[in-house]
Order: sequence, then C-alpha cells, then structure tokens
Amino acid sequence: MHFDESFFEGEERNGFYIRPIIKRAWAVELDVLEAISRICRKYQIRWFAGSGTLLGAVREHGFIAWDDDLDIAMLRPDYEKFMKLARKELPKGYRMVNGRQDKDSDEAILRIVNTSSVNVSPDFLKKNHGCPYMIGVDIFVLDRIPDEPAEEQNFRALSAAAYNSFKEAGRGLLLSECSEEVQQETADLELNCGVTLDHEAPIKPQLLDLADHLSAMYYDVPAEYVSIIPIYCIRQTFKFPIGAFDKTDRMDFETTSLPVPAGYDEVLKASYGEDYMTPKQRKSMHEYPYFAPSERKLREMYAEKGLDFPKEFE
Repeated sequence: MHFDESFFEGEERNGFYIRPIIKRAWAVELDVLEAISRICRKYQIRWFAGSGTLLGAVREHGFIAWDDDLDIAMLRPDYEKFMKLARKELPKGYRMVNGRQDKDSDEAILRIVNTSSVNVSPDFLKKNHGCPYMIGVDIFVLDRIPDEPAEEQNFRALSAAAYNSFKEAGRGLLLSECSEEVQQETADLELNCGVTLDHEAPIKPQLLDLADHLSAMYYDVPAEYVSIIPIYCIRQTFKFPIGAFDKTDRMDFETTSLPVPAGYDEVLKASYGEDYMTPKQRKSMHEYPYFAPSERKLREMYAEKGLDFPKEFE
C-alpha cells in the first residue's frame, strides 16, 4: 500500500497530537489489514471494521486521533474459516498471536502481526514504513447469544468463568501451579461442562480453547443478538441485532476504504452510546501507544550504546 510522505507527518486531530511514529504504525496496520483482506477475498470470507475502527470509519473516515490500533470483526463461521487458512496464507514473517499460539499472551482475541520482535534493520524499516515495532490488527469474533433468559444466564456464567480462569492462570502454568481460586474454578468448569482438561499440560491455552468453545455454542442456532463474548460477559448491553450484519457498505478510511455493517448505527449506539458522533476521548484498555513497552526497551538499548534515539522513531 502506498502512502505519500505527508501521511507520516505529526498532526493534531480533535485537539490530540498524533506523533509521526503513530502514523507509521497506522500505515503498517493498514498493510497487515490488506494481507488479511486478500485472504478473505480469495476464500469469500466476510469481515467488517469493528470497535474504534468502525467508529473512526463512520465519524472520521479514518483513525480516531487517540486510537492507535485497528480492529475488525467476523461472524463465527467466517472466523473459523479464516483461522484454518490464515497460517499458510499470511505473508512470510507474519504471525497469529493469542493465548493459544503464544503462552506469554494474555489476549483472548486473535491478533495478526507483522513480526515477532523489534527490528531496526534497513530492510525491515523500508518494508514497514520506518516503524521498528511489532504491529498488527485485532480480529474479534461475533457469536450468537441465546434468546431464552435462563439459557443466556447459564451461557454467560460459564463463558465468564472460563475467560476469567484463562486471564488468571498465568503464563503457561500447570494447573497445580495456579492459585487455589483458578484450580477451584477450573474444577467447576470441568464438572459443569462435562470436560476433562489435561492437568499435566499448560492449562492456559486449554482454558482459552474451552472459553472459545463455549462462546461458539450457539453460532448455528437462530438468535436475535450477537456479541464479542469476553466483552459481553462484563457488559450485557454490549450486544447487536444480528440483522445489522446482513449487508455490507464501504466507507472511506484514510487512504483506502473498509467494509462496515449496513446496520452500523445500531452497533455503534450499543458500543458507544446515542451520541457516538460526538468525539470523546475514552480511557484505553491498554497503554498508549500499545507498543510503548517495546519503545522503552529500544530507547534503553540506544542509551546503553551511547547513541541518540533516532528522530524518525519519535
């Protein structure tokens, strides 16, 4: 994807200053998205702009000033198809990252990234618009929520327990090394779900597999609403009429255009409230920018060598 040099200049949007390195990260995100889009076009997989990216497409026709990542969403059948194909179809060097593929990851969602580590080699920087960091796109899966209240309550309780245990399990620990709370919650999950997990293998990816299986329980059952289940478990108003995703429109987004659900108004109202068209800086779920830990390490590396931090990384 081509970008004019002016794209990488720092600028202010809605009173928020966007550093040049953020603009470079945006460009890499759009490159990663294009790689995802190519796979989806090849295999007729539907996807939509999601979360802050959907809001940005509708309200700003680009990134929201204080939003440093790029989010897309897929309905469960498309997501499953993508997961089966992505590893062999992604460009060389790209990776699929979440708690299944990466034992050090606390992410339940799938992220497609352009590399596995910071890289300041000239070839890498040339290919990645001068951005040395691991940059990617988050892919959220939309699952159906059961309509019947008692069934929905049980579904939400089991899913919440599985996702919570996954978060609390630590980095690839055996169940015996986890807290008593995680051990008890895992035992309850095994009993209530009729499954037996392997206690002699890292428990974290198994808990994420279980959570994902629970989330997908109703994907082929008629239901009025869909949601991103890890978020829905915390916020029950975060749900969308499945009809909002029946058709797709396209909207301009920076130097390209993105598919958006035709019912985006209902989706955005459920996500951000009736006044979603009014810019409001919300607290991020992660440190801004999300590559800040890598940036600090890179600064330390240059400092240890007695070198100035490159201006192009500012």
